[in-house]
Amino acid sequence: MVRFSFQIIKNQETPNIVCSFDNIRYIFNLPDGFQRFTKDNYVKINPGPRIFFTRLSTQTTTGCFGYLSTLLQQNSGISTKIYGPKGLCKLINMKRFNEIGGFKTLPYSVQEFNGKCLLGTKDMKLIEELMKQNDCKLQEYLEKIKEHIIDPKESNNASIYMKNSTLFKDENLEIQAIEINDTIQYIISSFPQPGNYNKEKLSQFNVPTNKMQEMQKNGKVILEDGQIITIDQVKEPNIIPQKAIILDIANHEQMQKLICNVEFKKTLEQFNSQQINLVAIFHLSHQIQEEYYKDFIKQYSNFNHIFCNYYKEGNDNICQAHMKIQPLSELLSNFLHQSFPFNFPHIEQQILKPIPKDFQNLNSMFGYVPLFEYVILPIKQSGYRPVQNFSPKVLSQMFTNNQFKNFEQQFLQKAKDHLRLIFLGTCSMKPGQLRNVSGIILVNEKLKSNIILDCGEGTFKQISDENIVLDDKPLIIWISHAHSDHHLGLLQIIYNLSNSHQDIYLIVPAIVVPWLIFFKEILGEQSKWKIIVSQQFDEDFKDDVNQLIKDCFHQCRIRQGEQVQIVENQNFIKNYEDLVNCLKDQFELDSIRVTPVEHCPQSYGVRLNLCDGRSLSYSGDTRPCERFVKLSQNVDILIHESTFTDDLQENALQNMHSTISEAVKVGMLADAKVIALTHYSQRYSRQMEINQEILGNEKIVFSCDHFGGYLNEYSTLSQISKEIIQLFNE
Repeated sequence: MVRFSFQIIKNQETPNIVCSFDNIRYIFNLPDGFQRFTKDNYVKINPGPRIFFTRLSTQTTTGCFGYLSTLLQQNSGISTKIYGPKGLCKLINMKRFNEIGGFKTLPYSVQEFNGKCLLGTKDMKLIEELMKQNDCKLQEYLEKIKEHIIDPKESNNASIYMKNSTLFKDENLEIQAIEINDTIQYIISSFPQPGNYNKEKLSQFNVPTNKMQEMQKNGKVILEDGQIITIDQVKEPNIIPQKAIILDIANHEQMQKLICNVEFKKTLEQFNSQQINLVAIFHLSHQIQEEYYKDFIKQYSNFNHIFCNYYKEGNDNICQAHMKIQPLSELLSNFLHQSFPFNFPHIEQQILKPIPKDFQNLNSMFGYVPLFEYVILPIKQSGYRPVQNFSPKVLSQMFTNNQFKNFEQQFLQKAKDHLRLIFLGTCSMKPGQLRNVSGIILVNEKLKSNIILDCGEGTFKQISDENIVLDDKPLIIWISHAHSDHHLGLLQIIYNLSNSHQDIYLIVPAIVVPWLIFFKEILGEQSKWKIIVSQQFDEDFKDDVNQLIKDCFHQCRIRQGEQVQIVENQNFIKNYEDLVNCLKDQFELDSIRVTPVEHCPQSYGVRLNLCDGRSLSYSGDTRPCERFVKLSQNVDILIHESTFTDDLQENALQNMHSTISEAVKVGMLADAKVIALTHYSQRYSRQMEINQEILGNEKIVFSCDHFGGYLNEYSTLSQISKEIIQLFNE
């Protein structure tokens, strides 16, 4: 029996839609943080999804590159195809020619509607060879890619499903793209489905079970009494194509063009003549309160409308219960908040606007409901209902039986300090259900300024969950190195702060600068940032900074050697001077010092020296490193990656990471007062074996997402953190 459904995922600011047809997934937009919440939403992404974008913007694309990397690890790259507006090929190709991790986009094929096609390679030997290099041989990588010619006959080719310049058609669905300005609206249609056998009619005509295969093959059977029974006599009528529409309308002009569009009109005519059934229209827009949008809804009120950014007020008990559902990570933080109210936030549920009252009396209006899906096929199950196999007890009762020791009251009292250090993400490579990827924030409650140390995908949501407001506050974002699990989240933060009146200082390795500028140029978005390269804080770096960045742009060129100039408004020397001049007044920093560490090229560790004499250091990703030990001497808090447990020493060596014991040794050699561990491998989302010697070391703090405290209380948090880490072993 065919199953055709749509599910909205909105655990982040921007919703996206996952369409399922049996085992194939059709994903519409990949916003920041998408892949983290697939498990919470009971969405299993099978190999070979088809990805569609309604528009190219930070809001719709920043989850793309992390997700493509994950698919590659699952050997699903060569069967995944991507579709969207003009400019999409350039966006993916730009990432392809980035030295750091660019090979992870090589297998993917991209097709623009009314535009170009970018082929993907099926040469997995090349991909495997590049993956073994660990991003350490940049020039060799670029030369291999430059020389690698993708044979169309041996390629991943998204165009094979294109019947014309705007019509996608595979074995399951037909998807018509409607191009309106720089956006794409989608009409998704199933094919006619054969009707099911009617058990009552089979019984009425005395058709035996052993005759069913014959009937299916010949369209009829001859019974023992000579009676001929045709297949039409015992089957339900065939099911006409079932259609749904996904709209991402931003203004009145786009709405008018949609209404006048030939394909949209054709769909309405087919519905009126009963050739198809238009089941639902999904609205990604935030504009439904506008008069032009209200007019559209009222004009087409005979269809089901699902508003992805709004909720519907009502008395439906099931919907009301589902509106209270939160992701597992939020439930964990709220559970820990009960015992440690100053170390973990209570994370509130999403607050959505209600559907405008103009629509409330229309029965065909639906809002977003967590863990609901709109089932289209089979017809008998059609409707907006809870997802299959959902069990609320799994989420709500997981942590209720855990008890903590009664710590002294001093641990629960608000410390007399104004500098608060919070771990936003503590996982490596890709986000998990309980841990997001790397992110740390130092909050200055007195000056209302913030310093972010690494900023993986989904960091903005983590910050919002902490009730930290970044708008119009001085902000430094420091990126340790170019791997995507450490920097992809800054694009969403920069986008959300585009109207800020404060400068945003980005301190990034020079190798990251081309990626940031290319991304914004391709999307046509403006950003108020001041980019500074990490090397400017490295006392041993003597080369010309502008020449270094030009070299990075040259190495990271767009396909076939197209040269891209540095944006003129980025004066890296002046940006550096501006930041140094405001460190004390806006951030209470005496200085920022960095040192190269042992991971991929241009990886840096950092030390923040506060004006009051305190200090903290952060390793980023690295092997145990003498330079970082030297940088961190006598630091108050040393934060070190600890990707692997001690039994996986070989993994740590191969991947240029540290084990728990190695990280602790670095902290002891540096004579740090507190050693905070973070960046755990995904394999430890549930269980982590830690030796007793380390558990007994009172200097060590094991971090987890949303764990935080004032700087002057971190020396008292060791035992609490070890109690909490045991939750992951339950």
